Amino acid sequence: MPPLPAELESFLLDKISRYRMPSLVLAAFRGGDKFYASYGYSSIEKGSPASVDTAYGIGSITKSFTALAILSLEEEGELSLDDPVGDHLGVRLEVEGEPITLEHLLTHTSGVPATAYAEALLRGFLGVRGYWKPYSRPWDAVLYLKRAIEEGWAVSRPGRRFFYLNEGYVALGIVVERSSGMSYEDYIRQLVFERLGMGGSGFIGDKLDHAATPYKPGDKLEPVPLPSGITADGGIMSTARDMLRYVESLARGEFRGFAERMEKPRVRVPWQALGGEAYGYGLIIYPDFSGGSLAGHGGSLLAYTAWMGYSTRLDSGVILLSNTTGYPLAAMGMAVLSSLARGSHLDPRPVRALEIVERLEGYYEGFDSSVAFNIRRVGTGLLVEPVGGVGPTMALAPRDIPGPGELESGEGSVVFTSPYMGGALDVEFTWRGDRVEALLERYRIVKRGPVRSYGG
Repeated sequence: MPPLPAELESFLLDKISRYRMPSLVLAAFRGGDKFYASYGYSSIEKGSPASVDTAYGIGSITKSFTALAILSLEEEGELSLDDPVGDHLGVRLEVEGEPITLEHLLTHTSGVPATAYAEALLRGFLGVRGYWKPYSRPWDAVLYLKRAIEEGWAVSRPGRRFFYLNEGYVALGIVVERSSGMSYEDYIRQLVFERLGMGGSGFIGDKLDHAATPYKPGDKLEPVPLPSGITADGGIMSTARDMLRYVESLARGEFRGFAERMEKPRVRVPWQALGGEAYGYGLIIYPDFSGGSLAGHGGSLLAYTAWMGYSTRLDSGVILLSNTTGYPLAAMGMAVLSSLARGSHLDPRPVRALEIVERLEGYYEGFDSSVAFNIRRVGTGLLVEPVGGVGPTMALAPRDIPGPGELESGEGSVVFTSPYMGGALDVEFTWRGDRVEALLERYRIVKRGPVRSYGG
């Protein structure tokens, strides 16, 4: 088993430390080579080290399994993707007289924006006041979706717009059960787990002994309980070793041609990190990654986070699993794939975007410390907050991202913009060596260190 490239391992260790991740587990392949790495603890309290055989919640990566199940049942003649989903569920799910089909649910094009049933369920599970919803069965989510449609929550007819809809995949899970005569869990075990030898995989309700403890992020990592009630939209638990088998099987077309159909771009998604991103069946497609196409999906389940991605052209793939939130695993996964494909190339655009805001975040002062600002990272943007209430507060987004290698040159600049009077205000940041400064409206400010508490 070859080791990870040194630069890649250094990158991973930096993110684990900087973002206080209790554990990170990675499995990847490139051609015939396989790479495994595990860092940190699956349980801090028990002192249990994480390994590639530790189980994590994979969240919405589960949707790709659900898509496989639907395509398998179509091949068996049990259903058609053109079927109105209501025909399988026994309820009417129509928007402006047009039925929502199985295809619409697979591609998140029902025309119904999310009712956020899963978000409310998880927040209620954590005891967050005001969010509790009495969900305990998948059918509850279907009834909630039906109610939303009847109350006019849809904004377009089916097939026209993308709205990520967990409820749709919950409904697909029920369709799997009614069409197969098996529970959703048993059908996935038969179709995928048993076929690929994924003996360490299961579902949230299985209470796996080898599962990592999920932790709420913060200065003090606090364990959170495993949720219940999540099924075909995000309920699978798996290990990095098992998931690598799954990723390889998709990348190499081992599911009777289903993967090729899943990878076909069907609808543009609203987030565009690389450009041209689209959704297929249970997969997000990035058509412009390192000169080829990348298929993948992320997942989060309370504090579990996961991301898988693969490129048939590069003959490589990766799965990343963690037991907290923090550094975006999609960006990390793209860095892994770039590194394995090119030897040491670590800077796909999402990674560069995050590296910039990491560099710029901090406490800034003007001339003679007469004015001060905290500039904080918010995703790949920045939030400017005046210390003491003197000066503007503004949100900043990058106008453009420096190209590969520019961040390591030791000297450079980047322009962020903020909405201003119906137009835009430019804020220019420059760096030379360790010195970072900005031209913020009327002020020239210099970074003096990390973000400080007010009055610090």
